[in-house]
Amino acid sequence: ADLADFMTRSEAGTMFSLSWIITWFAYVISDEAVICRLYDVFLTGPPLMPVYLSAAIVLHRKRDILRVECEMSAVHQVLHTLPQHLPLDMLIQNALELLAEFPPSVIKTLPIKQHEIILQVPRFGYLDWSKDWTK
Repeated sequence: ADLADFMTRSEAGTMFSLSWIITWFAYVISDEAVICRLYDVFLTGPPLMPVYLSAAIVLHRKRDILRVECEMSAVHQVLHTLPQHLPLDMLIQNALELLAEFPPSVIKTLPIKQHEIILQVPRFGYLDWSKDWTK
């Protein structure tokens, strides 16, 4: 809870991980063998595995995150700068454990945070176009 509170107070949001997820980490990891290993995991795993691995990385880097000033640019910088030597197998296992504990069916029932509502506005192409977004 302290990491979640810290990140919420910093207003860092989730944009730091966008390049991780849409490139399957190829944008932020330079080791080709690591990228190939991740692609194997993502191609054979559940569709949201890059998201769960992102969460596992953030949790793994908790100490690094909590060491910086609780301010958006400082938190974004530490999150955006991904260390090249992460314990990959452990993080993959942690991501699988997160998936088991918080499957997508559970995640979609959680309340939406105010700053995340923009991700569901139809003009961005997400979710159901028939929903009344003015409410």
